[in-house]
Amino acid sequence: AAVLEDAQRELDRVVELFKEADADLSEAKQQELLADQSKQDLYHLVKQLGMSVEDSRAALIPFRQREDKHKMMHEDGKRKLESEDLYLSQLEAEMASADVQRTQAEAQENALLENEVRLREQRRNINER
Repeated sequence: AAVLEDAQRELDRVVELFKEADADLSEAKQQELLADQSKQDLYHLVKQLGMSVEDSRAALIPFRQREDKHKMMHEDGKRKLESEDLYLSQLEAEMASADVQRTQAEAQENALLENEVRLREQRRNINER
């Protein structure tokens, strides 16, 4: 009877160990399923992020084209402004030169007019004598 009781206790212990091992196996399988699901979720998330990055890159192309167009317009405007500024400087220089020439001509003309006035006064004085 003692052998039978020992055998029954050993059997109970083995059954208990088997139940624990079965529970551990079930828990491990559940964790593996959760890990696989997480892996799939991450795979889909990475795939979506990749598509989102591609969409963002594609959206940047018109922006860059528009930015390049504005940059070219700005540079063209700057060149035209510099050209017109140079032309204005040339006109101002020509005008200053013309002013100098006019001033010189007026000075010569005034000298001639004063000389003519003196000559007429001399002629009048001679005629009056």
